[in-house]
Amino acid sequence: MPTIPLYVSCAASREILVFSLDPEAGHLTLRQRQALPGAGLPLKLSADRSLLLAGTRDADALHTFAVAPDDGTLRPIGQVASPGAPTYVGLTPQRDLAFVASYRDNLLAAFPLAADGTPGTACQVLRDLPRAHAAVCSADGRWLLVPTLGADAIRSYASVATSAAPLTPAVPPTVEVRLGSGPRHLVFAADGRQAYCLNDLDNSLDAFDFDPACGRLALRQSL
Repeated sequence: MPTIPLYVSCAASREILVFSLDPEAGHLTLRQRQALPGAGLPLKLSADRSLLLAGTRDADALHTFAVAPDDGTLRPIGQVASPGAPTYVGLTPQRDLAFVASYRDNLLAAFPLAADGTPGTACQVLRDLPRAHAAVCSADGRWLLVPTLGADAIRSYASVATSAAPLTPAVPPTVEVRLGSGPRHLVFAADGRQAYCLNDLDNSLDAFDFDPACGRLALRQSL
């Protein structure tokens, strides 16, 4: 059975550690220490496992790395300044747009990506997103969901990579959740028609129905 690459972002030592996991024996082997110019925090691996995105603070930036298909080691491709300190980095399934959500700076930024993964300067910056905590694409890349912990709401955007301003608010643009819940971590179900959000402040979990035709979220259950 082939080994599985694992990536660990280390803020204090400013590096990404690349491990190989033997799934049968459970052993980890360190393969690489990839240096970063700032404190590394969020990572995002592309669906085809060929591209890794990393956000750094101090030197607020978005970095991209090519992933070796044999052992998962990293090769730097490029980096670009971010308008806010990255808390979360997202990526469309098509690998044509990257996103940075910034909790500290209350914003979301979109970055074009070249075919080889080289990031371009931010093409759109959406501000006044209180404590933006994630930027999660739908499976087809047409929609982007952004939990805003400080507003107790989740924003929904249509995503069109070919547009100069790729993000447009959906109709309706937000779904509000319970006051003081603090939406933070969001994932789509495998069928793309449900989404689940873990709330940071009241330790709850919300389940939503998601309409892929219009990007609408509807709260179905809270636990």
